[in-house]
Amino acid sequence: MSSRLVSAAASSGSDAGMDEGPSSSQASCDVDTVGDALLQWKMARMTEGGQSLDWGRYHLQVMFVDRYHMVRARLVEGLFTRIASWNGAGLALQPHSSGIDPAEGDSPPSRLLEEAGRLRIGQYIVTEPPTRFQRSDLDMHDMIVAVDIGVRDEIMRMVADESPDEQSTYGHKVRLLMDFANYGSASNLEDELAELMESALPGARSSLEIERPYMREWAAWRSMVAIMVLSCSGLVRFLLDQYPDDLPDYDPVD
Repeated sequence: MSSRLVSAAASSGSDAGMDEGPSSSQASCDVDTVGDALLQWKMARMTEGGQSLDWGRYHLQVMFVDRYHMVRARLVEGLFTRIASWNGAGLALQPHSSGIDPAEGDSPPSRLLEEAGRLRIGQYIVTEPPTRFQRSDLDMHDMIVAVDIGVRDEIMRMVADESPDEQSTYGHKVRLLMDFANYGSASNLEDELAELMESALPGARSSLEIERPYMREWAAWRSMVAIMVLSCSGLVRFLLDQYPDDLPDYDPVD
């Protein structure tokens, strides 16, 4: 299993109770029930994402996609890189990022450089020129991870326009980052990121996508980064857990 790359045990979401009572309590139960249904839906989508993975090359290529390739996909690439390296999988899990409609010629905001330093993300990730997501990226990467529903839908429209008979195949490969939030855990994080992630737990269960707040809205920005950490933690664990038990150990000589 993935123990040869990292030792991690998958955790599941908590079950909500179904208390009987007056209308106010019933309303609370309804909210919990909806939350449980959303959790189950996310877990099912996450599991589907493993169907297209092939560990036969002893590494996986992951592409993170946002709208303009300015902020969100870059941050996620950097956080994913840091978390994968912390788990001894820096060479096995290889992230990239791009945008559906990149702002070509623009430079990332200076505040993003400050955030990269604070989060110990490689400066090259936030300073390289914006990259446009291409149809060929669907074949060149093992998983495509969109930061929000609109980006995911545009990627799937690209598939429908150019390869309508392959929508089901690529549908398993194109995932939302939030699909992996409930697989996230502090067990595969450095203390600094684990503390940051804790603030994301209350809202992550009911979230479907990662919205981009203005960088001057500090509380919303911190919450976004925390949810990214939680989701990247879950994605790293999920990918490593897909490592086949019967795959021979990697031998670079062969």
